[in-house]
Amino acid sequence: MTDLVYSKPAANPVVSDLVSGAIMGLLTVTSAVSFGTVIFSGDLAPALPFGIGLLLFSSVVISVVITSFSSYPAIVATIAESTVPIFSLVARQIVELMPNAPFEQKLLTVVVTIALNSVIVSGIFFALGFFKLGSFVRFIPYPVVGGFLAGTGVLLLTAAFQSVSGLSSPSIAAFFQLNALLQWVPGLIFAAVMFLVPQRITHVAVYPSILAIAVALFYVGLALTGTPIAEASAQGLLLGSVPSGGLYQFATLSAIAQADWSVVLQQAPTLAALWLVATIALLLHGNGVELIATRDLDFNRELKVASLAWLLSGTGGGVGGFASAGENALANQLGTTGRLTGWIVAAICLAMLLGGAPILSLFPKFILIGMPLLVTLEFFNEWLYEAWFKFSRSDYAIIILIVLVTATVGFLQAIGVGLLAAIVLFVVNYSRLTVVRRISTGTITTATF
Repeated sequence: MTDLVYSKPAANPVVSDLVSGAIMGLLTVTSAVSFGTVIFSGDLAPALPFGIGLLLFSSVVISVVITSFSSYPAIVATIAESTVPIFSLVARQIVELMPNAPFEQKLLTVVVTIALNSVIVSGIFFALGFFKLGSFVRFIPYPVVGGFLAGTGVLLLTAAFQSVSGLSSPSIAAFFQLNALLQWVPGLIFAAVMFLVPQRITHVAVYPSILAIAVALFYVGLALTGTPIAEASAQGLLLGSVPSGGLYQFATLSAIAQADWSVVLQQAPTLAALWLVATIALLLHGNGVELIATRDLDFNRELKVASLAWLLSGTGGGVGGFASAGENALANQLGTTGRLTGWIVAAICLAMLLGGAPILSLFPKFILIGMPLLVTLEFFNEWLYEAWFKFSRSDYAIIILIVLVTATVGFLQAIGVGLLAAIVLFVVNYSRLTVVRRISTGTITTATF
């Protein structure tokens, strides 16, 4: 008699990719808009719609290029979140160095700096891939890598709070004004929920559900308090003031012609730190994607593909990106099987770029603050909490040192201090090794029976 074995039918790959693409597209748009509010804040806040357009344009280019040419078909790639706080820092530095310049020149100087950085990173990635140096990240001390990423969390935290309306130069008292409280307190709660709930509920719909519930609760709150949308927008509770029509404007040529190049060149030290962070982050996330996909990636090919994405995005004035381990873990849970998911992500970003301004104008501001805070929580959890149980005390001290220097002095100085501390620690540990491994007298012992 033949045994019959029944198994659950596999989900249709096309349906899985469609669902995964829709969810990942929604999250990608939210992240792009959030990162835009971080970079184009303070004195650059009037250009926020323009900045959002640049970030959405970047998301489209990154997703299309990396999805099409990656060695892993089911890959999902978006803006490099670890570079966003550094761009925010660069934007603030540029504005501070041009106090009397027209607003348009400040903006175009920021644009040309971002574009130039993307082109340079593209060259670095291509060189590393061409000369097959994709594994070089393994030679960088791991505690220093952790310190870099935790340090970017500090910058992202600072930038997120500075993106709160009216707080370009925040004081402690300013954070407790009513309008500020109504933005950063819900944003912090939203980030905490987005961080904690998925650790306990692994359902594929958890992220979009939290996002939908947060938006719904916001509008229920407006209804209960009798607050019109126009008033909420005026109070800074909504993104608001997004012009109708397409958000993206090609400004690279105008930026090259009108930018203050002396100010651009002064950003070289900070951008050099970004080049290092971007390279480390790409390869580290690549390792994470390998674990998620249970297959090896061709790192040298991934570097070349990322190089093309950064080049095309930079040509249009945008930022670069690559595959994030966290996003690919979510995509894997959603059942992503092929390149269709990434193309759908690009299509959603493109649709929002060309005609999504009315929707974006109704976006609650606390969510745009909460998304960067979520990334900060993830970095701090991995490199400040979990690292305590993984590293020796001396290695952990290097991470803390880099974070403290980043918070008090600057990110570039923190990188230098971290590398110096790692070198000193290596020399000290190496000096403690026993040089002589075996001592022999040459005496032959004869056994007597």
